[in-house]
Amino acid sequence: MNSSKNILFTIFLIFSLISFSFSKGCKYTKTKDGIEESTDSDYLKGYDEKDEDKKKQACFSLSFSKVFNQVCCYDKEKNECTDEAGGENNNIICPQETKIPNNCGLAGMYQPETKEACTEIGLVKGYCCYVDFGANGKACIKTIELNEDKNSMTEMISDYINKYRNENKISLTAGSVECKGFHLKSVLNLLIVGLLLLL
Repeated sequence: MNSSKNILFTIFLIFSLISFSFSKGCKYTKTKDGIEESTDSDYLKGYDEKDEDKKKQACFSLSFSKVFNQVCCYDKEKNECTDEAGGENNNIICPQETKIPNNCGLAGMYQPETKEACTEIGLVKGYCCYVDFGANGKACIKTIELNEDKNSMTEMISDYINKYRNENKISLTAGSVECKGFHLKSVLNLLIVGLLLLL
């Protein structure tokens, strides 16, 4: 009985070591000396332990950067970014492509995992909105003006969705829109007015 437990433990240990040695972090920068740096176990330490969506987005945003041609996934068991695709491993979550391309925000070519990946980005001219299509995914879409109810479909967002709906012959209906972003030009104007009043 004891020897079978020892054998199972040894097999598990060998499998874990092999898995650890093949699983690499995601490359995210190159130093001036040309050294490639990858994520490690400390890379996600600044995120709240319970906020898995933000950690996923942080990893996903490293996918297909200007420097590295890779998909970056999130390993929820190890709480790390990894360049290892999920496959059979349910602990590794990889970014999902969007049917409506993002034209703003931090999500790149994949679906945003969080609303903040869209809405926390300030644009010089316009707002970046999080649009949820339910089972058909999510996207970050730019609009110049907001409606009185800023979390509602604008004409510009609707036109953008219709363009891709018609081009790809897909049926998409937006379930919700969230536009919490801010307009940098408006903030700059307020700052200038404030400075003038102080003079």
